[in-house]
Amino acid sequence: MSVLVFSDAQTAATAAATLLAGQLIEKPSLVLGVDSAPALASAFHSLSAMTANGLLSWGKATVFQLSERVREEGKGSLRAYMDETLFGELSLAPGQVLAPDDASDNWADSCHGFEDAILQ
Repeated sequence: MSVLVFSDAQTAATAAATLLAGQLIEKPSLVLGVDSAPALASAFHSLSAMTANGLLSWGKATVFQLSERVREEGKGSLRAYMDETLFGELSLAPGQVLAPDDASDNWADSCHGFEDAILQ
């Protein structure tokens, strides 16, 4: 494992996006887990720009959104944020994005189902 150190957050975001792009190009059926932290927005923007410029194709990829919050009144889901910030920009089909359910009636079943999808 190597640790990369960058002079600023924007350079780190660009490097992270470039590394992910390289993985996607090398393996178009990439399975990727992404966090919804706002600090990653710059990396998401870089990936979106590469996709818009025709450098990346996400048609065979699968993306797991690794976090979600229980739906609260007045707050949107993290899935909605990710759809707006990343998934929509990458033209991912609904079946290509897997995320925890934010409005489940049975949290145990929902969590187990999401974990099973990750394991597969």
